[in-house]
Amino acid sequence: MIGMFKKLKLTYNMKKITTFLLMLLLFACTKVEQVQTTITFNADGVVSKAVIESTTFPNADFGVFADVNSIGQELTTEGTNFMNNDKYTHASGTVTAETTKYWIPDTQTQFYAYYPYGTVTNYLLHVDANHKDDDCVDVLLAKPSIVTYNSGENPPSTINLNFVHQLAFIEFQAKEGTVVSGVTINSITFAVAQEGDLNVKTQEWSNITSNGTYTFSATSITNTYQTIGKVLVIPQNVVAITINYSAKIFGYTYTNKERTIPTSKLGSTNWEKGKKYIYKISIDSSDVISFGVQVSNWDDATDTVIY
Repeated sequence: MIGMFKKLKLTYNMKKITTFLLMLLLFACTKVEQVQTTITFNADGVVSKAVIESTTFPNADFGVFADVNSIGQELTTEGTNFMNNDKYTHASGTVTAETTKYWIPDTQTQFYAYYPYGTVTNYLLHVDANHKDDDCVDVLLAKPSIVTYNSGENPPSTINLNFVHQLAFIEFQAKEGTVVSGVTINSITFAVAQEGDLNVKTQEWSNITSNGTYTFSATSITNTYQTIGKVLVIPQNVVAITINYSAKIFGYTYTNKERTIPTSKLGSTNWEKGKKYIYKISIDSSDVISFGVQVSNWDDATDTVIY
């Protein structure tokens, strides 16, 4: 009798174990797996490598960093192991990754993007602005809002990167007066800092050094304003500009006439990032150079005669 009872108890326990294993197997088969979702970007904003006047991002490479941590925790630079100067390529409206990265559930992420792609050390991008006209290199940064992704939610959609100019755009224009002819701009010169380091996270400049001189010249100036030259400069204090020109005024030929325009006449005390400054030079019959400045979009302002 006791043996039969033990046998029944063993049979009952085996049924319980079998039921448990079946339930465990069913759970394993019906468990919803976390699907990996690719992180994608859309590049908006401005510009091309030459002096930039459009709001279309060029077909080119840009770099991305990311700080990431658990939701509610302080973002940490350890996230650079997640994205550390990752290269993305924009072509005809499509952005592709050199190395695909996926969203991490239950995290918050701050992205930092920059253009053009290059070497970045401790978040510092070295910028050499010793270029002019079509050789200028526009430098852009983007910092979208922090993105939070919780488990069970739809993954974040494409992140829009709104790139912003980090240099100042300077353009020189010139024309001759009503009784002036044969104007030649021998040179327009000014000396400024041309190199520096830009922090792609803080968007701040440091180590601004290497003073150099930009020089522009032109012949066949007419009685309407025409562009003499363009340059992108690191944000800094405005400096004096020297103009050397030759012209025939009332039949008399002047050669190598030189004027230095002091900073007090240049309309601004600083060349600011993201702003375009148009300096207009007019050589008239009284041997006076009329000099106007305009900030346009990049930002707008009216012309002002400053000399």
